Amino acid sequence: MIDSRRPRSAAFIHSSLQAVIGELAQQVALVGAFTTLMLISYVVHVSPVWSYLGLTYGRPPSYLLLPSVVAILLPLPFMHRNIESPGSLASVYVYFVLYVPSMIVPYMQRAAEGRALNVYETFVPVIVLGFLAFQWGSGRTPRREGLNLPRLSSSSADAVVYGLAGFLTVLLLYSFGGQVKVAGLSDVVEQRLIAVDVVTGNPLLGYASSWLQYSLAPFLLAWGLCTKRYGRTAMAFAAGGVVYATSAARSILFMFALIVGVWAVATVRQSIPLRWMVGGATLLMMLTLVLQSLLGGSSGGNVDLFVARTLFSPASSVDNYYEFFSSNPFTNFSDFPLVGALIEGEYDDASVASVVGYWRTGNPDVGENASFIASGYATFGVVGTLVMSVIASFLVLLVNHAARPHGFMGILLGIPLAVAITNLPVTTIPVSGGLVLTIALLYLVPIREGSGLTREQWRL
Repeated sequence: MIDSRRPRSAAFIHSSLQAVIGELAQQVALVGAFTTLMLISYVVHVSPVWSYLGLTYGRPPSYLLLPSVVAILLPLPFMHRNIESPGSLASVYVYFVLYVPSMIVPYMQRAAEGRALNVYETFVPVIVLGFLAFQWGSGRTPRREGLNLPRLSSSSADAVVYGLAGFLTVLLLYSFGGQVKVAGLSDVVEQRLIAVDVVTGNPLLGYASSWLQYSLAPFLLAWGLCTKRYGRTAMAFAAGGVVYATSAARSILFMFALIVGVWAVATVRQSIPLRWMVGGATLLMMLTLVLQSLLGGSSGGNVDLFVARTLFSPASSVDNYYEFFSSNPFTNFSDFPLVGALIEGEYDDASVASVVGYWRTGNPDVGENASFIASGYATFGVVGTLVMSVIASFLVLLVNHAARPHGFMGILLGIPLAVAITNLPVTTIPVSGGLVLTIALLYLVPIREGSGLTREQWRL
């Protein structure tokens, strides 16, 4: 008797391998298109306007860029084919917003400014290892739910979340008084300086703004959309609007747009395939480039500023931190609360962001925000980068566990988490970045309330 199982098995393996290779080829093509469009946006539109911020460009030799091109494609085979957790969504965001620009933009800046190109080449493997470590940990989907804690009823959860968001929103409005305004391109820096003056000496106001930005407002938006309780959505937009009107934090506008966009796609599709995310990032980059080309002037400048802050500032910070701490002492993890109590820091009481910002611009009021890769290198070089990447993935994994019972709503919270990871040092994310607050809310609010999609309904 002929065993027909082997041919079928071989055919199945062949077809599966063919499908995987075909999907990977699509992703490589889309990432190539994204990178090309990103560079056109940078060279043609962003750099000529914002070169004084260090966003300059030159033409480095092609042989130096080749390892970066290979490095850009390296993480693709290790990405999950479907977005199944906040961490897997966050890793895709970090890939496009931090990892890809960090592989090319610093070369262009160094070529324009006459700095050594081959020095940065040695840092490319560090960025690759750091991102792969983050991707490995954050993309893991928990097999079980997190802590089994008693949860609030729907009305009690509303009272807690509304009450906390409302209190912090009113506190910001009261503290800023007549200095609240919707900042445009010409006065965004002015509004941020006003925010610094108001917040200085009052840490509660700083926490109020960051908790609303990275935790409460995105949580309310995702919660309201997935449960079809649009009062929560309205509260989210009110809180987010106040954050922007007081601190000119453009990232909250981007977060809201991404949350609504991903929610709309997944509601129709009932899943989020990776190829949709890669294609969506490429389409968004194409739309951005079209807007930059068509609008021009002040409106186009607003788009340029948005792209500069979102894509190129984090990449530029990676290079700035690498160059500064390649010739200056590391912080030796002294920015960790427990370590800082045991050893004396190299930079007195000044924050690392202000030290690097002053070194780069000569302005003591300028702070250089840092991602987990940049802040990791500042702590202890290559070892610090790997340590911070693992810590960042562990923090994301905590959110994965807490979010698992909430299905799609929990997964959407990977967006504000990713924005925090690309803009804040890892040591500040748990408290200042609202991570602890987000986890607490995920454990408090009811599970699978209303008509929100769950993991089972996604067919993941």
